[in-house]
Amino acid sequence: MRRKTLSILLSLLLLLSLLPSTALADGLDGPPEAVTIFTTNDIHGNVEHSDTAIGLSQAAAIKASTPGSLLVDAGDATQGASFATVTQGADVIKAMNAAGYDVMAAGNHEFDYGAQTLLDNAAAADFPILAANVQKDGEPLLDASCVKEVDGKKIGFIGLTTTATATSTNPAQLAGITFADEVTAAKEEIAKLDGSADTIVLICHMGENDTAVDCTSKALLAALSEDELAKVAAVIDGHSHQTYTDTYEDIPIVQAGVNGTSMGRVDLLFSGDATVSAEGSVLTYEDAMAYELTDAGKAAAAKVEETLTAVKDGQAAILDQTLCQTAAPLWGGYIYYDYVESRIV
Repeated sequence: MRRKTLSILLSLLLLLSLLPSTALADGLDGPPEAVTIFTTNDIHGNVEHSDTAIGLSQAAAIKASTPGSLLVDAGDATQGASFATVTQGADVIKAMNAAGYDVMAAGNHEFDYGAQTLLDNAAAADFPILAANVQKDGEPLLDASCVKEVDGKKIGFIGLTTTATATSTNPAQLAGITFADEVTAAKEEIAKLDGSADTIVLICHMGENDTAVDCTSKALLAALSEDELAKVAAVIDGHSHQTYTDTYEDIPIVQAGVNGTSMGRVDLLFSGDATVSAEGSVLTYEDAMAYELTDAGKAAAAKVEETLTAVKDGQAAILDQTLCQTAAPLWGGYIYYDYVESRIV
């Protein structure tokens, strides 16, 4: 009996030795399945390609060239450049629709035109704009979360907007609007998504500058319980205009700068034992422009360019007007790359 057991054991060991190492690591189910999330944040209306901005046509091309991918924005898209302000963000939404965005979190500057304009832009979007911790007159202003399914994998997204919005946008536009604690809102929404999503990604327009916000994205993770953290795969960050990948207990936090100068990337890895891990990275301007595009990607880029051309033609009657003339040079650029002169002096 002992000899027979030993023979069976040796046979099993031989069988296992012939299997790929990835199958051993993943419960004999093969290598992990991946879903890629490409991210933007704080593009501030810089939707066109330039010497510094990647542009939404290239973002759309990258997504369409990558099977099983999503395109997500972490807020402050609809305010900034004249492309955005002429129609109070409506034309940015048109461009984002053409680019195939899947979900967005509301940033503080989405509120610059008032709640009704934000609601109008959200209604025109082909993708949900999320804000789990924002209420108007005691009722949710926007959807708190959504679930996107990619190749059979259900990914829950929760949008959070910094409570500092109450003082970082024009208070006159915030009548009746309140910003609830980010941690409390996140905990409530994680509990609601339990069972309906395979994993959760937080889209946080909060950033990592603790002198500018009451709660940073990393502080939010630190306030969650271990059970809650186990359900969160990654954080897509915004607001502080930084370019980085960071981690908190192996949860990547990704932010892709400002004005479209880079893109974030989060790779969700679904293993055979139902565990989900994530890896975060940043695509520089050079990385994004050198991305290998498929025919589908080139077609996606052409669609966005067609939309941008139509929008610019429609805006020309306003932007081409001569309002005044001056013999002295006027400068409206940036100081230290990110600070507008009018905010300093």
